[in-house]
Amino acid sequence: MGPSGLSSERIAAPVHDNGPQLDDEILADAEVEAAIASGGSISREYTCVNTDRSALAHVSGRIAKDYGDDGYPGTISLTLRGSGGQSFGVFLTGGMDVKLIGEANDYICKGMSGGCCTIVPPPNAGFEAATSTLVGNTCLYGATGGKLFVNGRGGERFAVRNSFAEAVIEGTGDHCCEYMTGGVVVVLGSVGRNVGAGMTGGLGWLLPGRGGRLHREGERRDRQGAAYPDRGWQGAAACPD
Repeated sequence: MGPSGLSSERIAAPVHDNGPQLDDEILADAEVEAAIASGGSISREYTCVNTDRSALAHVSGRIAKDYGDDGYPGTISLTLRGSGGQSFGVFLTGGMDVKLIGEANDYICKGMSGGCCTIVPPPNAGFEAATSTLVGNTCLYGATGGKLFVNGRGGERFAVRNSFAEAVIEGTGDHCCEYMTGGVVVVLGSVGRNVGAGMTGGLGWLLPGRGGRLHREGERRDRQGAAYPDRGWQGAAACPD
């Protein structure tokens, strides 16, 4: 016992094994490693499940470690089939071209800085993609670059705190473009309430008739044809005629 009367015995924290990860499988491929090392291009296909959390973060980190701000000269093209877990495509970096045929959970492409991610339903899905939710909440959180295309709807807080990533999606829940500081978001379907709350930069394109759902304070509503200088957007949610 210590002077305070409390036990001074130190117990080692248990080490939890994450088990086999999708990124481990990708980077275990000698040809993938060789392509990254040489700045080359390669295409691969994999299966993913919803327990594959933060999938592709390790691969992006491997690229960033070698190439940093200079950018990756080649293209790592990955086609995945199944259900992406939370934070699928997190911290995606330039040089990665990812296509997920299936669905994904929350936080898709969180913090992405480059690359491209496309999410589509399987061809035999049996539902209308434009009216079905394909990705979860809080996608593109804190993204600073890259592109995201979703052939389906998203959940709430889509593109929250986005800074210069570009996205196209079939529809969203509440709080789309919340706290956005840059980038472009195009919504091809209906949106929930409170669009653009706290938005100080970037541009959100909505369909006609969706303007009544905009968060008015500190935002403006413009019509198609307004001029926005490249990388100089001032936080507008545009509703084309």
